[in-house]
Amino acid sequence: MYYTVALFDPNDPTEGSPRWWKNFIRANPPGTRFNISVTNDRLMEYSANYVVTGGQGGDVQRYLDFYDQRAYTWFLLRWA
Repeated sequence: MYYTVALFDPNDPTEGSPRWWKNFIRANPPGTRFNISVTNDRLMEYSANYVVTGGQGGDVQRYLDFYDQRAYTWFLLRWA
């Protein structure tokens, strides 16, 4: 069972992404900040996966799937 965490609220685009996500993304190597492949490689350390669904006129949803809540907690402790 995965522990899914939404990165953006499609119903409230003014809220933005969480601070811990911004901190994590900013630590990507230069030139690869928004590269999904690089991001997922780094997330494997935390038993997580970055997922983007939707698009082409529909709502785009971005979220993280963690292996369990313990992995999510470890990730937050590191990047908050």
